[in-house]
Amino acid sequence: MTGWLMPSARCHGTCFAPEAPVETAYAAHSAVVTKRDEHGASLSSVSAPWLQAVMLEQARLGPVTELVGEHGEVTTVDIDSDIADCARQCLAAAGYESVNVLSADGEFGATEHAPFDRIIVTVGAWDIPPPPPPPPPP
Repeated sequence: MTGWLMPSARCHGTCFAPEAPVETAYAAHSAVVTKRDEHGASLSSVSAPWLQAVMLEQARLGPVTELVGEHGEVTTVDIDSDIADCARQCLAAAGYESVNVLSADGEFGATEHAPFDRIIVTVGAWDIPPPPPPPPPP
């Protein structure tokens, strides 16, 4: 099984928003802004806990890395290399060293880690690109 990562019991809300006060990281209906531009506009955030729960429920997932076991694979993609670097550090600190963290445009997928059993999109997305064609027969 392959999938996208969502936090589990191993990592509380402050793992991915270490600069946020605990009350903010655990606020049920608030996203935590993790990056802003030079004008203060939000560029990236950690989804509110209620939204994370809805996404997991709709994808019929629980703690993803625990579900895939030692032979499965979890991949996460972010177009912003700063966010991807932070994710790598936070995941390692939480004990998730085996997650594939890619700094890339998710529109083009992550074919080197496909196929995926589940995909969770946490940004505005118009659609999910079709899978690549199968390789030619040997």
